[in-house]
Amino acid sequence: MVTFTIKTAILLGTLKKMAVAVRRGPAEDYRVNCEITVKSELIELVVPGAFFTIKALTSGTAKISLPFIYFENLVRTHQLEEFNAMVTKNEMAIGNLTIGVKTTFFENDGILKRIDLPINYGIQELFKAEGKYTEEELEFNQLKPLIDQEKRKLSKAITRSYELLKIYGVKKDMIKDLVEKALEKTTGEI
Repeated sequence: MVTFTIKTAILLGTLKKMAVAVRRGPAEDYRVNCEITVKSELIELVVPGAFFTIKALTSGTAKISLPFIYFENLVRTHQLEEFNAMVTKNEMAIGNLTIGVKTTFFENDGILKRIDLPINYGIQELFKAEGKYTEEELEFNQLKPLIDQEKRKLSKAITRSYELLKIYGVKKDMIKDLVEKALEKTTGEI
């Protein structure tokens, strides 16, 4: 079990700053996750394009992941001066409300790593993240499904391009090579 306590006003003020980085399209609101890392005497809040560290009363070390918009709503509607959270395996309790979250617990906070993406990250940054972070880190931060989705889109685009260009003697492998070279140029790797 891990706990953290922080002034509700401070947490809400930080979340308002982070909201600027969160895309506000109806389909994307619940897709953007907030990663909360509880460390010794502080919590780190991360969304793509924003990272904040806040002093807090804590016990234990863990990473918690949940949709940003949901967490923001929880804090905004919290009536008490202090926001007290108790985290157990895949659950976070705030007062008498318990919600499902993705959790990972650590004995030592030295191994925790945040996913560093720019505020306006795109396909290239997602592909670059795949080479930079472990599969577990990507899965925990729910980036793996986005990367897999983009890979499927890319595969379909290559197939469509091949269908249009095959009458000119273009091979599917030629298109794949071209795309790989373009991605290497923009990301440094694929």
